[in-house]
Amino acid sequence: MLLAVALISISWLFGLYILFHVPVCKSASPHDSYPAVSIIIPARNEEKNIKHLLQSLNEQTLRPDDIILVDDHSEDDTGRIAVTHGARVISSSELPSDWLGKPWACQQGANQAMGDVFIFLDADTWLEKQGLRRLMNTFLNQKGVLSVAPYHVTRSWFEQGSAFFNIMQMAGMTAFTPRGQKQPQAGLFGLQATAQSPGFAAAGSLLSSAGTVYGAAKEAGWLKPKPTT
Repeated sequence: MLLAVALISISWLFGLYILFHVPVCKSASPHDSYPAVSIIIPARNEEKNIKHLLQSLNEQTLRPDDIILVDDHSEDDTGRIAVTHGARVISSSELPSDWLGKPWACQQGANQAMGDVFIFLDADTWLEKQGLRRLMNTFLNQKGVLSVAPYHVTRSWFEQGSAFFNIMQMAGMTAFTPRGQKQPQAGLFGLQATAQSPGFAAAGSLLSSAGTVYGAAKEAGWLKPKPTT
């Protein structure tokens, strides 16, 4: 009995230690200068969500230079709402046979973007007022692609149980481990990713064969390499 209690206690303490070492975008202090930023949003039938995201982008302390919404054959007012909130709307062309839908939408947005840094956001996310500045500060202080797991806002009590699965997803992607930064990355979060535009252009042709942004990022050498022994 005592052994079982001890093991459970150690497991909880170990879990809490890891949980409070989850890396976050902390710094909101301004840099001397920022590269031009393009926001790229792939969207399909997102009229209920897109207004919230675009309003949050227009309220940022660091304003994006370019906001592009790639309308993937929406059957609602997604495109019209985006235009009224200042976004540049691109109608997605037909999906090539060797591409998947979301990477293809991202690629089309990247082809039209004018910024030096591309930030890809899902249409059902939004940023706090310091959000873009925090993302850019973190991105500029590291190398490669920056991928962020968004905070899940729950509106019902039973939704709160999803926190367990969100944490397990982050752990499974080695976003935080007892080994810290020594552990190689196992994935990227698709809801928000930031990349330097020349690097994304070089990796763009890899998206069709890889099928995922992570696959392209891995091939392009953006990810944290496996440590050598």
